[in-house]
Amino acid sequence: DILVTNTTYESHLLLLKNLFERIRQSGMTLKFAKCEFICQEIKFLGHIVTPAHIRMDPSKLDAVTAFPYPRNKKELQSFIGFCNFYRKFSDHHASHMAPLIEFLKNKTWSFNDENREQFDQVKVT
Repeated sequence: DILVTNTTYESHLLLLKNLFERIRQSGMTLKFAKCEFICQEIKFLGHIVTPAHIRMDPSKLDAVTAFPYPRNKKELQSFIGFCNFYRKFSDHHASHMAPLIEFLKNKTWSFNDENREQFDQVKVT
């Protein structure tokens, strides 16, 4: 995936021209149906990007809140990894994740009510 941004329309067109030339020289091809040009808002790698800011794609937030309780360590690791990808949007991310990460160190799997409460807390932060 490639994202090109600039502050003015003219300089943006020049960047696109240079990009297309490099793509042509490399022998790569683009699928036009997947391309978006001169947008004020775009979904990019799980984010919504605008000239003013970058925010989490709301559909990804829905995925976090709908995430079921993990049944094993692998599912918990998957959840933690997903949350870590969006950590910049969460205040005090490390302190919220610490109990779940600490739980991964257990030799046996016994996800109890306290763990579920910690899991739910992460989902709302």
